[in-house]
Amino acid sequence: MLSSACLLWAWSALLKTFMIGMNKMPKKTPKKLPKKKLLEKECLSLWSQCVRERDKVCRNCGSDEHLSAHHIRSVTHHSTKYNINNGLCLCWRKCHFLQKHHPERFQDMIIEIIGDDEYQRLKRMSLMDIVRHTAYDLEGIKEYLQDELKRLKHE
Repeated sequence: MLSSACLLWAWSALLKTFMIGMNKMPKKTPKKLPKKKLLEKECLSLWSQCVRERDKVCRNCGSDEHLSAHHIRSVTHHSTKYNINNGLCLCWRKCHFLQKHHPERFQDMIIEIIGDDEYQRLKRMSLMDIVRHTAYDLEGIKEYLQDELKRLKHE
């Protein structure tokens, strides 16, 4: 004799199969991001496009394959998160790979590319105490990045 739990499970599985066959299962609606989160995502995407458009090749080895925009100072630092000077283009396979596997060599490589003075300037700027950006701030940042991308494409 089957237990009531087994019968209940079998019945629900049968019902689910029937409902899927009838195309009556409720469809999952994609979660809508809040306006601020959406703006943050758009700003980061624009930032990345600006950095890649400015550099066009890996700043370390000169490759033009598998490029990504890399934040010099972490994205957790809100004061430099969307600053284009806080980014550089690196190829994913060779140069960006160092970040995870050889962090000390990676930092040395960054300093060699941009110079110690610029690295220290970005470091000081990134450590400025800033609260998270508001939606209003992000709209202004988005507009600035859009203008900057247009300018870079026309150079």
